[in-house]
Amino acid sequence: MFFFHAAPPGYRKLLVVLHDFSPKRNKTLGEYYIRTYAHLIPTDVEIWEYNEVSKEGKKLNHQKTRRSSRPLAPGSLRLSSADGPRGTTCQS
Repeated sequence: MFFFHAAPPGYRKLLVVLHDFSPKRNKTLGEYYIRTYAHLIPTDVEIWEYNEVSKEGKKLNHQKTRRSSRPLAPGSLRLSSADGPRGTTCQS
């Protein structure tokens, strides 16, 4: 992904992966990559899955899988049981 960040603006940036379905994860390789590494994928990169058998490509959407970066509301952060009594809130 670093090379996509370094590429000049205006170029079409494609990441093409082979279509490979994992029954264990119930996802394709491309879907798994997007779910796991969405925070590293620049918004102007297109991710495509290529199926060798059918000779077809499918564009995957990685924009909607990104988590929002909304700030936390004051007092809404929960601490783990190792940090204090269960249900304790952090004062902000």
